Amino acid sequence: MSKYINEFEAMGGKFDQKTKEAFISQVNITSKNVEMMCKALGKGFNIVKLICRECSIDEGDLEKLLDIIINRSSIRCLNMGSVRVRNVFGITKYTCQEMVAEFNNQSLKVRFSEANRSGNTMMLARLLLQNKICRNLDFSASDFLDYESDVQRSLETNAVLTDLAVDLHIRNMRPTDQKEISLMKSLQKHVFISRLCISSSLISREFTEALLYASKEQSTLTYLEFYNCKVKKDDKAEMQSLYDNGSLPHLAFYEEPRWDVLLKETNGSLNR
Repeated sequence: MSKYINEFEAMGGKFDQKTKEAFISQVNITSKNVEMMCKALGKGFNIVKLICRECSIDEGDLEKLLDIIINRSSIRCLNMGSVRVRNVFGITKYTCQEMVAEFNNQSLKVRFSEANRSGNTMMLARLLLQNKICRNLDFSASDFLDYESDVQRSLETNAVLTDLAVDLHIRNMRPTDQKEISLMKSLQKHVFISRLCISSSLISREFTEALLYASKEQSTLTYLEFYNCKVKKDDKAEMQSLYDNGSLPHLAFYEEPRWDVLLKETNGSLNR
């Protein structure tokens, strides 16, 4: 393996032989670099975590690298930050601002920064296109607000995935603001949001109707929690009725902020 370590470090990378973590920073990753990395990973170069920071890479090379990382390598975590993906003309097509992808037992868990949702959507699409073995996908819908249709298309064209776990936590939502408009659109037109937590928000009648539709009519929303939210009594009663008849398997209303509730639950578990 020393040959591969030397070649990796020669391209500007660093490798920790104890933790098996590989780090690449401020490198223009070339086709030659990718060819070397793919060959090394395919031959058993044992990297557990790969971190790429402030790098650039051609889209075609990224495709090859992701294929080997996801399907034929020891890598269990890929962390990318400020990675520019270039088109065939060498011009930046999109930037992966921040991403952590974890691969484990045919499952892919991926989280992005909310700062660049367009780039998030393109990177998720690339991950799904290269995936040949992960059957379960876990991602946060808040990373893709206003790009739900693009995500939906990527999911529909992936024949490998059999299970989705999609979480979404929305804070400080108000009637008719952009958060409410985007989320209502997702609940009414897209079917991948299954777990929804809402904090410190004003819940309108229109938004309640979108929740009821997603849970009752589409049977997609199965987990719903409110933290420190203002919900009208009648709207709360309607949601409670869905819970009572089994249409909404999990429903909870908390007066406290979400963090306080989670902290209490954590402390309670530790004290048992």
